[in-house]
Amino acid sequence: MFRGFTQFVCNDCGHKFTGPDMEWMCTVYPAPVKCPKCGGWHTYPSGFHVCLPLGGLFGLNKRIYRRIWKSIEETV
Repeated sequence: MFRGFTQFVCNDCGHKFTGPDMEWMCTVYPAPVKCPKCGGWHTYPSGFHVCLPLGGLFGLNKRIYRRIWKSIEETV
């Protein structure tokens, strides 16, 4: 489901950009989008902490999104 637009960060090159906020497999997590700078798919929302208070501060975004990236790579 499309929920609007959000700010993303590329884990590969560090580029910050705005992308579509589409839900990831019926969860509150936004699906990764392709980085316009380097073309990588290892992206995560900047400052995302709907479920996890202060999630962006303690690196929990990357921990969650590493699992998402891994599941995507295993199915391709």
